[in-house]
Amino acid sequence: MRSILLHLKNTTQTEVTAHLDQECRHRSLTGRNKQWSWCTEEEPILYIGFSNASQDLEPEEMEIVRQALGSEPAVTIAVDVSGKTGGDAEVPDFISFVLLAFEGVAQDDYTSHVWYLDEILSEVKKDGHPFFDYLGWHKAEA
Repeated sequence: MRSILLHLKNTTQTEVTAHLDQECRHRSLTGRNKQWSWCTEEEPILYIGFSNASQDLEPEEMEIVRQALGSEPAVTIAVDVSGKTGGDAEVPDFISFVLLAFEGVAQDDYTSHVWYLDEILSEVKKDGHPFFDYLGWHKAEA
């Protein structure tokens, strides 16, 4: 499964939960962690939950996030992309839904760069690839 992270500042998990509840379907409740899905025609495409960036990222990755935000992330959202679909339309749509409401950055599995919304939407390239270019990275590695 391919993943992205959204690191947000100047917000709370409660505020982000309320925002996600507006457009996402509740997937399940596991313990205290609510999870959601972003669907297209009833088919889940993105699986969404909260993450603890300071525990889930390597120290050098966390430092890149801190520098981009100017602080520790207040909230981190983890998004897993279904293997049934590319997620090419859904990933930017979801990132826009979140980053238009909250100040933050995104990370993908493919670069060490943290991405701002304008970079993602204008398809800026880092290391020769735009954000979430799983096909391009796959071809480059072949």
